[in-house]
Amino acid sequence: MKTLHLLLLAPALLGIAAADTFRMRDGSNLEGIIISETDDTYVAMIQVTPTIRDQRNIAKKDVLEIVTEKADEKEFVALTKLVPTPDLLTAEDYAARTKSLEEFVKRHPDTSHKAEVDSMIKTLEAEAEVIREGGVKWKGKLITASEKQESAFTLDSTIAAARFEQHASAGRTILALRAWDELSLGFPSSRAYIDAIPQALRLMERFKTDLGEKIAGFDARVEQREKDLAALDDADRRRTKTVIDEESAEYLAIVAREKEQRVRWLTLNSWHKEPMSDVVAKLDQEIRKLESLKTETIPDGDAAWTEAWKTLKSTTATIEEKRAALTEARSARLSETYLDQLTALLPEDR
Repeated sequence: MKTLHLLLLAPALLGIAAADTFRMRDGSNLEGIIISETDDTYVAMIQVTPTIRDQRNIAKKDVLEIVTEKADEKEFVALTKLVPTPDLLTAEDYAARTKSLEEFVKRHPDTSHKAEVDSMIKTLEAEAEVIREGGVKWKGKLITASEKQESAFTLDSTIAAARFEQHASAGRTILALRAWDELSLGFPSSRAYIDAIPQALRLMERFKTDLGEKIAGFDARVEQREKDLAALDDADRRRTKTVIDEESAEYLAIVAREKEQRVRWLTLNSWHKEPMSDVVAKLDQEIRKLESLKTETIPDGDAAWTEAWKTLKSTTATIEEKRAALTEARSARLSETYLDQLTALLPEDR
């Protein structure tokens, strides 16, 4: 029973235990874990491919040597991807990366990589401090909160556009549309918004077509599912119907929460027609708006922010000049978030 128990556990253990490399006399190598052995044979679970394992008996006379990988080696290789960090991580993202490294050291207190891990943790903590204070990492460079202020409008709009593009390129269409709203509503006079309009239109047109096809085929899909259910025996039909009903209830609960939160672009499910129709209507509206938009009439929000910031920070500009710069920023359709930042720079005796 003990041997059987080990055999049953072996596939799970392969993912976490140190692996053995069997260097064979014929020049080949086998990767796996020794489960048991006799005087002349190893019983091993061999990793045939990244996803396929096979139990094999290996004659000891055919093995030149066995090299055992230390338990922490593979795990550490994966952790090396945590640093350097990508752009736009949140403070929570940094905390999660730091925790992974700390837990690695707890599991492997004698690891030969401790100095490297300590250095990685130090890097993460230093970057996290900048992020917590309002800074950002962008294009591989850490920008402190104070450095960010001078170009806040342009930097933030560029980052918002990048988020939209990343989601769109990865096929995460609903997330891309939500990111589009952040860009178009938060930075309607930015160059980043104007430059992203062609990509947004392409995305919306494709998505509208895709959803239109799904809606057109909805009744046929439902009918076919009913036929498939009818073909099952009673027990399987009940189980399948239960799963369908549970998934439907879970999805509808998500949509209800999103509507309550006034989310414009709802999470979609091809088995629910109404949310898809709702999104198609909103896509039509947004496409018409963008197609009729005359971008040459949009004020230059980036230039307005830069000029207002420069004037309001100036020690030689008069109060009238500072007020005029703030008025110009308002006429450039800067959002309240950025107008508030500029207003705070006016002298207290204004």
